[in-house]
Amino acid sequence: MNLEIRNIIEIWPKWKILQIIENSSSGTVYKACKEETEYTAWAAIKVIRIPKDESELRVRKQEGMDDISIQYYYQNVIWEFLNKIRVMELLKPLNNIVRIEECYIKRRENRPEWYIYIRMELLEGLLSYIERKPLSVEEIVKLGIDICEALKICEAHNIIHGDIKPDNIFVDQFGTFKLGDFGIGKRMENSQTKLYQKETSMYVAPEFYRDGVVGKTAAIYALGIILHNLIGSGRFRFPFMPSYSQLATLNLKDQALYRQLNGKSASTLCGLGSTLEAVVAKACAPDPRIRYQTAQEFQRDLIQWRDFSANKIWEFPGNTLTKCISFGQMRIEEDSVSGNNPGQIMDSALAQSRDMIGNPMPKNTVSGAKIAIWIATGFCVLVLCFFADILY
Repeated sequence: MNLEIRNIIEIWPKWKILQIIENSSSGTVYKACKEETEYTAWAAIKVIRIPKDESELRVRKQEGMDDISIQYYYQNVIWEFLNKIRVMELLKPLNNIVRIEECYIKRRENRPEWYIYIRMELLEGLLSYIERKPLSVEEIVKLGIDICEALKICEAHNIIHGDIKPDNIFVDQFGTFKLGDFGIGKRMENSQTKLYQKETSMYVAPEFYRDGVVGKTAAIYALGIILHNLIGSGRFRFPFMPSYSQLATLNLKDQALYRQLNGKSASTLCGLGSTLEAVVAKACAPDPRIRYQTAQEFQRDLIQWRDFSANKIWEFPGNTLTKCISFGQMRIEEDSVSGNNPGQIMDSALAQSRDMIGNPMPKNTVSGAKIAIWIATGFCVLVLCFFADILY
């Protein structure tokens, strides 16, 4: 029995560890249960070690820190974790936020080493959920609506999540998508590999690299990129690749990251035949002025698409909408250079798309009129023949 499990049993003696759910750079997650008289309670227990390992301590010493400085450094890290856990406890009653039940911090004797134990509701991670059950477009939109609900709560409490990515999205047994972590699983920069940094940087808004500031629309950008990836390929790969048909290579990922950091638009989604392309394009626009300014606006358009899609009352002639979106994206790039207001252009493209949904093109109007005329003509002929038989 390792140290982590011994500590869990000591902290929560009624809980039994069943298995390891996840073991990653952000910590280890255990599946646990508690037997009661009439029911069995389930939980996930996340264990985060600070520092991650001995090599991290060596790095601190190479930076010139002595034992007292190292202890002070990691105590500040602990306080940062505690503040983020308090945020999640504040949001515990809400349906689209991962529920934190208890948290406990234990320091190892005579060593600058801490263990954070977090007991939370048992959920399935989005990545494993997709491997088991690929998402339909309707389910992807539901994911967007659910996470927007969580972001609306964050906005109401003036909270910036700062780490929206697939690893921090979870699914319960009823298919409800929930937002978790709030930076709890973030490690110091030297405790992650460059490859991992590159994999997660695709969800970071370009203005962070340019200005070093995470604005209020950064979470909307990250969610837009997640939806873009799922709709475009069903998997999480860089949306700035030259083509989804190409195999992902390290060189292509470098090119994709370069495009993102330089404020290029994500690759175009094709074949949806609905406003969903325009909605996603606006959410993950490189210019924060073009994006949805609130999660409520983003959620509104996703709900509108869902409702019209469910009722199947929209029709689009040919490829009009795709041309409309492509035109809007072209104008955005041009206007971001000329200095005009690019947000109005994307809003115009969305407005045209909404008009097309609200006023669907009639199908086969001409052929229907012809059929009506033929029926009326045939009826008149039958009437004339009937009276002709009577008279003669």
